[in-house]
Amino acid sequence: MRITDVSINRRLWIAVVLPLAAMGYLAFTQIASMWNDYRHMQQIVTISDNIAIVGDMVHALQVERGLSAGFINSRGANGRTDLDTARRAAEASLQRF
Repeated sequence: MRITDVSINRRLWIAVVLPLAAMGYLAFTQIASMWNDYRHMQQIVTISDNIAIVGDMVHALQVERGLSAGFINSRGANGRTDLDTARRAAEASLQRF
């Protein structure tokens, strides 16, 4: 069977349908890839929110640690109110975590 044996109507359909099918396949794979990227970005947003909460918690605990060291070093003479405030802030950050 030669190409000249196929009618013009069929040749035109083949010339139109094959590129459209290829374009449809490529569009589908591109959309699937973009959807996958979107889902991963949602996970990254959730993780970054959690990282910010953990960072705040670590900061509050480090402040409390520093004030505790100063309070112990002064044998309880200095920094009692600052230490109490820092402990409340640390407990609040732990609750958010």
